Amino acid sequence: MLTPHRYLLKRRIEKATHFLNQGDTIAQVAYLFGFSDQSHFTHVFKQIKGMTPKQFINNL
Repeated sequence: MLTPHRYLLKRRIEKATHFLNQGDTIAQVAYLFGFSDQSHFTHVFKQIKGMTPKQFINNL
């Protein structure tokens, strides 16, 4: 079962991937989606996607 908090994090990461695909930097996307810093964004992204945002960008 998915908690409401986890659901919201998952949705934010799903939307953030669109911006990463468009060429925005990791720091810009982290700020845009309300993460406290790039490190926090990277941590959550890796938990949900199984890879870091940098690895995701490199696989495009």
